[in-house]
Amino acid sequence: MSKIKANYYYVPICPESFATLDRLTIFFSNVAEQVEFESINIAKQDYNQLSVSGEESEFLKSLSLNELSLSYGKLFINNTMIKGFPPSSSQIEKILIELSVDANYKLIETHYNLSSNEKLVNFGDMKTVQTNAKNCYDHCKICTKYSRYIDDDNYLNVDWEKYESKKVKQLLDSISEDELIGYVEYSNDNPVGMIEGYSSKIASKYGFPVTGNINSCMITCLHIRQEAEGNGIAKKLINSFLNAAKEKGFVTVEVVAYPGITKWQPIDLYKKMNFMETKKVGRLSIMVYKL
Repeated sequence: MSKIKANYYYVPICPESFATLDRLTIFFSNVAEQVEFESINIAKQDYNQLSVSGEESEFLKSLSLNELSLSYGKLFINNTMIKGFPPSSSQIEKILIELSVDANYKLIETHYNLSSNEKLVNFGDMKTVQTNAKNCYDHCKICTKYSRYIDDDNYLNVDWEKYESKKVKQLLDSISEDELIGYVEYSNDNPVGMIEGYSSKIASKYGFPVTGNINSCMITCLHIRQEAEGNGIAKKLINSFLNAAKEKGFVTVEVVAYPGITKWQPIDLYKKMNFMETKKVGRLSIMVYKL
């Protein structure tokens, strides 16, 4: 009897993608007799030789044509796409139970809760600092330790510092290659926001859909601490990014923006900053700012 096949396509740019990879690797190692698990680094683009079909084949086709809606990690089991990021643990369990796989499904559970962090007191003394070798941890902690979805118990129990270290290595490599455009915003020396981006060519390598414009770069991440929202931090960081992009010789800046009332890369924010919607990718929009 042939083994069940599970492929996880991930982008080595997000702490959660590293955490998910760990969870899945540990989980599937416990059912290795029944399931063959493989992780594929999208940035290395080593997926073209895979023999797949169905939804997974369509996914790889969209990825190669740069028509994919943004995804930091996507899991397929027997060519069936698992919803969500991180991949839905309930759907994984449902499919594998149907395939008669007896496993410890608690290993893939996630426990994200809205943090109860209060508004920062004595907000002030703002400064914007370019992301560098000394503040890389501040840069990535905005998305982990200070995330609205990770409370103190989750941060300690999951050992996020392990995944922060992997993200910091990616940042340091990008800095050494002069690839990163990044800034951290501070209030009274507390990190309260960050912005990160790369040339569109590099962003595309990381799985971001791009327009194909020449001399373009992309904002790949903008994150503001929940406790510090409403103080103009996002606009300040975007303006710093735009100025740096212009100095580097880029002529346009792109971003993949989300509709509705989401706090993650919201379309309305970028419209206010004079970004123009130029391309739809699923429910998302690629927006462009001309420098």
